[in-house]
Amino acid sequence: MSEAAWKAEKERIAQRNEETRKAGKKERETQERERADRKRVAAAARDEAARANRKARQTKAREA
Repeated sequence: MSEAAWKAEKERIAQRNEETRKAGKKERETQERERADRKRVAAAARDEAARANRKARQTKAREA
């Protein structure tokens, strides 16, 4: 393999690796964003359930 061909191959591999790293980073960011969204939804659901539970206990206490 000539020096020029070797350098071209090396550059092609470097470019491929860079594209792969960028794609992996983008995928991880997407997964982290989706995970954060799921955590927010779950927290909101827990908060809503806790409010409903407190309200039910207060109503029951007033009736007693």
